[in-house]
Amino acid sequence: MVTTDPIKAANDYMESNNITGLLQILTASLIYHKPSDVKSHLVDILRQMQSANVVEEDGDVSIASTNFVGCLFSDEDLSTMFNMYDMNNTGTMSRAQALNAVENLVGPTALASLDLSGDLGSAEGPVTQLQFTRACKFALYKVLTKKAK
Repeated sequence: MVTTDPIKAANDYMESNNITGLLQILTASLIYHKPSDVKSHLVDILRQMQSANVVEEDGDVSIASTNFVGCLFSDEDLSTMFNMYDMNNTGTMSRAQALNAVENLVGPTALASLDLSGDLGSAEGPVTQLQFTRACKFALYKVLTKKAK
């Protein structure tokens, strides 16, 4: 007779469904926004996440599926970050600067596991604000919704 360790089963379930990541997203949003109606805020975020229909084709996540990241970082927040790197107001930053900014958002370990060439290109060419925003949202989405394989 094979018995399953209930603690291992619970841990496996939590890991395979990224429950820790989900709780981190919800908690961070509460701390950041400090809503007066906590339950409604949590429901709104969960609805945003649910409506972000994940479309993965060839390993890519559509930008539409990453919109729920706005519960932590709005486009305005990402624009401010972009402008901090674009001090000469050229409308671009280097790929190295973009990678540094993304690393500041997700950490070096997570950055090393991501392929951002679809958004930032593989060469050292200039990165526009739209490319930067897409790369940030993609990176945050991938990190925050990471599931065990």
